[in-house]
Amino acid sequence: MPQEKNSWLPGAFPHQKRPQGDRTPPRQRTQEISCLNWPKERRLLRRPEFTACFERGDKFHSKYFIVFALRRTNTRSGFRLGLVVSRKVGHAVVRNRVKRVVREYFRLHQNEFDLPLDMAIVPKRKLDPRQLDLALADKEFTPLLSLIRERMPADSSERT
Repeated sequence: MPQEKNSWLPGAFPHQKRPQGDRTPPRQRTQEISCLNWPKERRLLRRPEFTACFERGDKFHSKYFIVFALRRTNTRSGFRLGLVVSRKVGHAVVRNRVKRVVREYFRLHQNEFDLPLDMAIVPKRKLDPRQLDLALADKEFTPLLSLIRERMPADSSERT
């Protein structure tokens, strides 16, 4: 007697089958789209890295942000980014939104700025997080990055 199928649990229809070709492992797929994420090598993670930026780095101002930039001696990778958003900016959802927008700006412009720098970014109190979007971030950071490029030359021997 043939085995009856449960009518409550139908099988897949023939047109819904997955292709049986060579699948790349998940680890390799994430490496293919690496330009869409912000890897740990490109972040400031520890307190000494932030304090070095604050104490020895150059300070650049815009209307809504302060950028501390410190030249690194090892040139194995481009700039590293650290965000310092205090509770004075707002509650956790608001702070995370500010960090997300700023990180997205730098992710989109990471190929245009390839100096070995550590940058710590601090939003000022007068920043209204509800108005912060990618256009405002572009308006704020593009002139700052060109100023940083001028003051921090690609070769450390050029700096006076």
